Amino acid sequence: MRILLLAVSAAALTACSGLGQTSGSAKHQYVSSHGHVQSPYQYKSSGIQMIGQPHASGQSYVSGQPVYATGGYGSHVNQAYHVQGGHPALRGYSGMGNHGKKPSGLYVSGYGGANLQTHSTNTGLAEAFTTGDIGDGTTVDIPAGRIYGWDTDFDTGTVFGGEVGYRTRHGWRVGLEATQAQADINTHENFIFNDTDIGILDAATLTRSPTALGINVEEFFTDGRGSIKHQGVFLNGYYDFNQGRRLRPYVGVGLGLVDIDVDYSPSGVRLIDTDKTVLGYQGRIGAAYNVSGPVDVFSEYTYRSTVDGHFENVMFPGEVDVENKQSHFTVGARFNF
Repeated sequence: MRILLLAVSAAALTACSGLGQTSGSAKHQYVSSHGHVQSPYQYKSSGIQMIGQPHASGQSYVSGQPVYATGGYGSHVNQAYHVQGGHPALRGYSGMGNHGKKPSGLYVSGYGGANLQTHSTNTGLAEAFTTGDIGDGTTVDIPAGRIYGWDTDFDTGTVFGGEVGYRTRHGWRVGLEATQAQADINTHENFIFNDTDIGILDAATLTRSPTALGINVEEFFTDGRGSIKHQGVFLNGYYDFNQGRRLRPYVGVGLGLVDIDVDYSPSGVRLIDTDKTVLGYQGRIGAAYNVSGPVDVFSEYTYRSTVDGHFENVMFPGEVDVENKQSHFTVGARFNF
């Protein structure tokens, strides 16, 4: 009987010394992302050493259930394993899995890329004026209220910008963006005046030169020169998918103010050369990838548009509405605080 009592006491002491590591026939151990097996009572996470009790954010280490510890900022993802007969089987992973980023906080980002300025249809309303030589030595009096217009095509331009914002732990972000884009003029075409194609008339018709220029309106406008530029400030809202993953797609929308600077100078003669501030809006889709700690890289597509700007026509009296629609293909980097 005495021998039996000693054996029971020894078994009890052994069980107490292994508390938190053994439950029945199963052993529960922590395996860090480096592959080191550690006792849950010696495991450190977020600077807190687990001695005698599980991590505050974990579950109770009872009835053979592993504790899920939360990795801290800048730490590796920590995984809990259930070991049966020496063969580990993954039972779960850390609650954050944030790859070195805090779940919420400030960020700054910058980007650059290609600006594809969409074909612009320009329309205006003329004031009364007298044309120049239409090509046969005569002029024409144009009454006020005549509608005119033409189309403009652009070369591929550039866009740059930066943003300061705040992200939440639930995937939402809000940011204040400053941006600048430009595109050179390729050509102007299809000049219509009062529903009549005047492309065959001498360009002096519109420049109001008293003598013919020897070049018709179509040829004159085909030599497109100048550019369209804009600078804007947008307030954007985003939603990031796949929280806690390295690759996170996102969508966003924004509203802001844009200063549009239009320089239309066909064949070197000024047609429009002024700027206007108008309301702008945009939609955005992209994907970010966490490369190291708080640093993300991203690629995105943005569709940006503004309400039409009303610009003064300095070639002949009147105003012109200029369309401003753009598609941006950009890459950039984001630093998360």
